[in-house]
Amino acid sequence: MMKAPKLFESSLLKGLFRRFYREQLGHVEHMAFISGPFWTPEAALESGSFLGRFWLELASHDLQIHPFGNLVTNRPANEALSERLELDSPWFVFRMGYTDEAPVSKRLSNPHIIEYEITT
Repeated sequence: MMKAPKLFESSLLKGLFRRFYREQLGHVEHMAFISGPFWTPEAALESGSFLGRFWLELASHDLQIHPFGNLVTNRPANEALSERLELDSPWFVFRMGYTDEAPVSKRLSNPHIIEYEITT
């Protein structure tokens, strides 16, 4: 989307992309961001503590979080997001809302990750 934004101006493709994106979102329509100091050990500990409390508080209200890790770890995407939304160092980007169940991750399970780390 960032490399060819003109594609989204086409009336034919715009509708298709909108429908595809909405299907991907499911019932979780709200996107949220947490930004600020994070990348030093001290800031990471404080931010991590905040995130844990925040996540538990949302869960106590039956709200689910669906993280977008690639918008944080992909530097060009993170810089574009920061600039477009005027954010200072977003370190957690997520969708949030009421859902029946979280989408299934396409990543390896923890045992597979640990096995991969040990064998490589």
